[in-house]
Amino acid sequence: ENWVLTAAHCLIYSNFEVVAGLHSRNDESDVQVRQVTSKSQYIVHEGYGGGVGPNDIGLIHIPDGFDLNALSRDGVAPVNKVSLPSGKYESTGDGKLFGWGRDNSGYLPNVLQTLDANIIGYSECKAALPFLAPIKDVNICSYTAGTTDGACNGDSGGPLVRYTSDGVEQVGIVSWGYTPCATTKYPSIYTSVAAYKKWITENTSS
Repeated sequence: ENWVLTAAHCLIYSNFEVVAGLHSRNDESDVQVRQVTSKSQYIVHEGYGGGVGPNDIGLIHIPDGFDLNALSRDGVAPVNKVSLPSGKYESTGDGKLFGWGRDNSGYLPNVLQTLDANIIGYSECKAALPFLAPIKDVNICSYTAGTTDGACNGDSGGPLVRYTSDGVEQVGIVSWGYTPCATTKYPSIYTSVAAYKKWITENTSS
């Protein structure tokens, strides 16, 4: 209710809005908006060096928290709880990406997009990327060989989740990828939430 998990590279402004409950840009009936008016309201990982690279994670504090019970998902169903990775499940396999990024035609969508994603770990991802790609073991990726499916411009900071028998877990935060998205066949790169679970817990409990 009071914290938003995002990518560090998204946190470059002192003033911006955080929006919850938006499913369609043409229908804001369930939308809740909170203002961020100072950099003191967010935390960027102390190891983040800017640009593309590791430690691309940040937290936004929302003092006047969102009313999650009043929000709706897909315009109809109540919001599902999304948890940090429990460690009970593999961090790879079937997942789902949510975002407002550009589609393969290059346009920004009016409706929140979802994509079934094949989540792969660091070693497999590194092997599928160019040799000098700035990827570390705190990253995971999504990749379907031979396709252009993945995150794109505008998806940054968004969630990559897995559905488990205990509910929904966020396993990744959209970090970076190769462009143009419509033609690249490299993996999309995410910050692994599991790698920063301690950092998240420490900063949200203080």
